[in-house]
Amino acid sequence: EAPPYQNEISKEAKVVQELVSTIRRMLQTMANGDISVSAYYTSLVARIVALDGSKRPQFLESMTWILENQSLDGSWDEKNLLWDYDKICSTLGCIVALAIWSEGEQNVERGLDFIWRQIAKMEAMEWFNLSIGFKIKFPQLLEHAKDMGLSLPYDSPMVKIAQRGSLPMHTQYECPTTRLLSLEAFFKMVDWHKLMTLQARNGFSLSSFASNARTLVHIENHKWLGYLENVLQKFHGAVPIVNFGDIFEQVKIVDLLERLGISRYFKIEIKNSLDCICRWWYWTNAGGDSPCHDLSHIAMAFRLLRLNGYDVNPGVFTQFKRSHEFFCQVGVMKNTLMGMYNLYLASQTLFPGETLLEEANILTRKFLEEKQAQNETCHHEYSISHDVEYVLKFPWYASLQRLETQEYLERYANHTMIPNLQLTPYVINEALLRFAKEDFNLCQSIHRRELEAILKWNRDCRFEEIVYARQKSIEGYFMATSTMFEPELVSARLVFAKGVVLLIVIDDFFDIGGSLQELRTTLEALKRWDMDFLKEQSEHIRIVSMGFVNTINSISQEASIAQGRDVSAYIKQIWLEVAISMMKETEWKEYNYMPSLEEYMKVATCSVGVGAIACSSMLCLGPRISDELIYHPDYHKLSNLLCVVGRLLNDMRGFKREHSQGKSCSIMIYLNGNPKATQDDAIRYMESRVKQTMKELVAEVFRPSLLPRACKQLHLNMAKILNLLYQKDDAFSSPFEVAKHIERLLFTPLH
Repeated sequence: EAPPYQNEISKEAKVVQELVSTIRRMLQTMANGDISVSAYYTSLVARIVALDGSKRPQFLESMTWILENQSLDGSWDEKNLLWDYDKICSTLGCIVALAIWSEGEQNVERGLDFIWRQIAKMEAMEWFNLSIGFKIKFPQLLEHAKDMGLSLPYDSPMVKIAQRGSLPMHTQYECPTTRLLSLEAFFKMVDWHKLMTLQARNGFSLSSFASNARTLVHIENHKWLGYLENVLQKFHGAVPIVNFGDIFEQVKIVDLLERLGISRYFKIEIKNSLDCICRWWYWTNAGGDSPCHDLSHIAMAFRLLRLNGYDVNPGVFTQFKRSHEFFCQVGVMKNTLMGMYNLYLASQTLFPGETLLEEANILTRKFLEEKQAQNETCHHEYSISHDVEYVLKFPWYASLQRLETQEYLERYANHTMIPNLQLTPYVINEALLRFAKEDFNLCQSIHRRELEAILKWNRDCRFEEIVYARQKSIEGYFMATSTMFEPELVSARLVFAKGVVLLIVIDDFFDIGGSLQELRTTLEALKRWDMDFLKEQSEHIRIVSMGFVNTINSISQEASIAQGRDVSAYIKQIWLEVAISMMKETEWKEYNYMPSLEEYMKVATCSVGVGAIACSSMLCLGPRISDELIYHPDYHKLSNLLCVVGRLLNDMRGFKREHSQGKSCSIMIYLNGNPKATQDDAIRYMESRVKQTMKELVAEVFRPSLLPRACKQLHLNMAKILNLLYQKDDAFSSPFEVAKHIERLLFTPLH
């Protein structure tokens, strides 16, 4: 009979499998572009006079939709609108459409009553937090309503806060700007014939249905008319929020699946979407069928393509930069929180030499920090205060995938809080939320059982009996599961966790575990792989030595099974090199020898041990790694970059402890060679080296090479783990630094 926990996991797995099938079917229909409808856009289409000259609506089905879809409170409330002022625009638009055709007298009265109530509520709002679109659309709607004698509070301060911007209208025909999204508000100023040069091949021309509807009032365009008729047929008289088939809907759904930690179930669908996004990127130079270039969408697409190994050029962001600032719409010197947020995320993936992204990173971080300090992140567009807080606290270099997923899932319970993703029914779908939570809890159940196995292994090794050694079994397993969380990666996780524990034990052993002669004798025994050599040594030395040998044998066995060949000699070699380099540092300390920085780094990048852990785990990931690849210069470079990051971070946060023990480290060597420098100067210098090395590592991971992508990603993930652990202090020496993350990730299920 299976243990109770296995039955529990089996039930969760069955639920997950059922949800995978449901969501996969949903994704396969995404090419149809199913998205939510807009009462506001529908009202504009309903106002179009028949093109045959008769005094009737051109699209009766839109009028019917308006009459049949008023909410009980009197509004026309689109499901995904977050703010009252958006509801006011939609409602007033429908009221104006009904009044034009003298239809739905009771609907109009109920709608007017709703607007009076909402405007009274909004009098107390801070006007600078109203969206730009509202400030443009609302005044022109009021103007129409006043002309028709509708009873509304025209003297309300609401009217006075509307800003129509100062962009000269002639620039609208020279380059696409955000005005293309709201041309219905500028219809008296527009040369409609000039705008027809922006029409796309499918007939959709001006980025929003509102602008296109207004165009049809002035110009009889059969291509656009046919396109709109198809749209109304598809949506039963209503108009969608954006043109269906929009490439950015695929960007959003891929981003969502990755954030929710469930992308592995939909690899084929995601690959198809990314290929489609990439074709669009190259075909239009990131311009899209829509002529209105939007920074937020472009930044999302750039980040997703780059992080999935596609070759994209950050030069696309040049169009959004003027002087020393970035803006969110071509032709409009105006920043939005969402655009700056997405550009900040994209800028963190920069490669060496990408100065444009480096500048964007500095400016967008400053922008977000200012908005956060002014408490504007929760009132602007869609509330993303938690998202801004998270990315500022945990930059991409220090953000672990599983922690990010858990944070995101906790906010996703309220779907209106999701940045970028407020439109598609695929996003506003309980199946996705339920599935992601079930999957998270399933993985967590498996992880807790694996942690028990690691703790038992640690006891079997008797490492707990070594009083001077830090006990980090739980932290080691946390590091493994925070990125390699998939159930099928159990072997790589366990090897990673054992490697972390072993590394800390032997590090403490060589630091304070015995006399120089005892350490030399122990190292000689390890080189011979002969524990009989240590019969006369103390118990703690035999425990460390036997633990080392047995653990390396266990790791070698796992790696050899995964690789389908014996790799034990290589595993043994890389771990012995770690011990040898630690011995070298001990001898430096014993003889008060201060090496040069170059000499130190040659030894210390090995003694830090992260290269041995990463390589051992990599061999258990699944992809077959030949001897040629293991010794290939590409892998040597990748491993060395990781080791440099690990060593410098360790030195920056632990140099006081190392100095108290009489050990050399990069900080002390730098100060010795630069007598006028302070400790802060040394730390800043090392921080700059870490940042540069991380850029090189990111470029190495995402550029094409012979190494499997999963193997390269493991090294980047480990560098991110180190950046998190050493973000403020030495987390290995401070028991409270990662305790909160461990509790949430391993012991707190999602409900």
